[in-house]
Amino acid sequence: ERFKPNALRPTRTLKHLLQEDNMPPWQRVKIPLIYWNDTLACVPNIGVAHELQASEAEMGLQITWLDN
Repeated sequence: ERFKPNALRPTRTLKHLLQEDNMPPWQRVKIPLIYWNDTLACVPNIGVAHELQASEAEMGLQITWLDN
C-alpha cells in the first residue's frame, strides 16, 4: 500500500511511513485505515491523502483517533 500525505514529498509505502513515525510493528497491524472509494484517504498519526485534503476555502473533516 502506498500513501502520499504531503504533496511536496514523494509517495511512500505505508510501512515506510509508519516506521518513520517510530510505530512498532505490533501496533501497525491494529491501526485503522480509512478509505474513500478505493483510495487510502487517512492514516491516523500520518495524515490525509494530499489529493483529498480540503483547501483553506473548503470545509473539511477532522478525524481523531483515541488510543485506549
